Amino acid sequence: MKTPISVFPQVSSRAWVQHPGILDMARDGLRRLAAAWVAHRRRVRNTRALVALTDYELRDLGLSRVDVETIRVDFYRGDRA
Repeated sequence: MKTPISVFPQVSSRAWVQHPGILDMARDGLRRLAAAWVAHRRRVRNTRALVALTDYELRDLGLSRVDVETIRVDFYRGDRA
């Protein structure tokens, strides 16, 4: 009688080497994660720069404090009436 362990085929601990597609997917996932992190940090830096401006400087740009908050939450689309 076979033991339950011997029913399963032997799997090498280096089976991932035989499937380079897995490495490609992991690398692509890490690249997407890194790009998302860079975009997030850029948004944070730009928002902090806007928050640091005075009301006069914001008005000079055609913005208000409400616009800065709207930009911060990513709902700003630029189509104001």
